[in-house]
Amino acid sequence: MAQPKLTVATLPVYIIGKPQLRGILRELQYMDDALHQQKLAGSVEVAVSANIAAGSRGLSELALSRGYRLDSGEDRRQMVRDVQSLIETAPEYHISFASEPPVRKLQQLTQWLRDNVHPQLLIQVGLQPSITAGCVIRTGNNVIDLSLRRSFDAAFPALLRGIQVL
Repeated sequence: MAQPKLTVATLPVYIIGKPQLRGILRELQYMDDALHQQKLAGSVEVAVSANIAAGSRGLSELALSRGYRLDSGEDRRQMVRDVQSLIETAPEYHISFASEPPVRKLQQLTQWLRDNVHPQLLIQVGLQPSITAGCVIRTGNNVIDLSLRRSFDAAFPALLRGIQVL
């Protein structure tokens, strides 16, 4: 049996959270099923190249970064097990924004967190319009409020003192 290739290596930036991992898992399972069916029908060569070419960028990047060969049935099955393990065990931060962040900015944030916190960190994005600007980060049992609302709340007593002086 092949050794697991899933080490504590950085995930590709195109994979931000569990939804992308679940999509890759579905894609791998679909690819494996389609290739198996086409193998039974006797058209393996065309099937392998067509299905691998149709893979998403996240799937391709993950396979490449882990050294998986998508044309290998054993590698695909091992990758399925490893993606399932990531979904269950990877650390996850929940980050709430006032509005949907641009994907490119979210990827930059993800890359920074993976470089500085954990190489397999996943992000669950939430929307909370009441924070106005900035974000609120929840990790396990910690909450880091980097919102404009919190800044205003913290500055409110100074504002009241300033008004009373006038």
